[in-house]
Amino acid sequence: MARKALDTNSKVEAMRRCLCLRNVDEVMSEYGFSKRSAYKWFNRILERLPEILENDKPGSKAEPKQESAPPF
Repeated sequence: MARKALDTNSKVEAMRRCLCLRNVDEVMSEYGFSKRSAYKWFNRILERLPEILENDKPGSKAEPKQESAPPF
C-alpha cells in the first residue's frame, strides 16, 4: 500500500516548531563559534525548509551532465 504524501507546508511548520535552539552559547563555545553565527545559520535553514522538505518524485534521479572539455 502506497503511503500518503505529506503536505509540505505541514512538514515545514512541524519542523519549525521542533527545531529549538537550546544551550546555544555552550554548544557554540565548544566549537569556537560565536552565538550570533548559530542564529544566522538557523535562520538560513528555516528559510530553506520548504525546499528541503518538498515531496520528491519517486524513482532514480538523473545525474547532472558534466560539460566536456574543449579539444586542444
